[in-house]
Amino acid sequence: TRALSQWQIQGIKRLNKVLSLPENWDSYGSCPSTQDAANTAMNLLTGIDIDYFVAPGVVPVSGGGLQREWEVGPRGLELEILNDGSVEYLTTERREPCGEGPIRTVNEVRSLFLWLLSPGSIQIAA
Repeated sequence: TRALSQWQIQGIKRLNKVLSLPENWDSYGSCPSTQDAANTAMNLLTGIDIDYFVAPGVVPVSGGGLQREWEVGPRGLELEILNDGSVEYLTTERREPCGEGPIRTVNEVRSLFLWLLSPGSIQIAA
């Protein structure tokens, strides 16, 4: 096994903070993230072999899910991990949705990360 990258370690810390939320964390009766959602989030985070990346934002989702968010230049990626551990994605460009759907493998997530990091997403100041 390879060592975790700094972005992965930071992502795990953020994930652990969200996983420690109590019952009714949103004052609307939501339960904390489920074990299935937590396991999927951890597997997605540690299963990607990109050394230099941006640590994700992590937010809880009503009903026991999690959302991980990345923004690089004008592009954004959101992975919503549902309470049953399934994953859906949303890609945005200049804050406008440009793709969405289910995710079934870590390789699909890796492809989305590579899209996020592709040259079109990096703005160079003139």
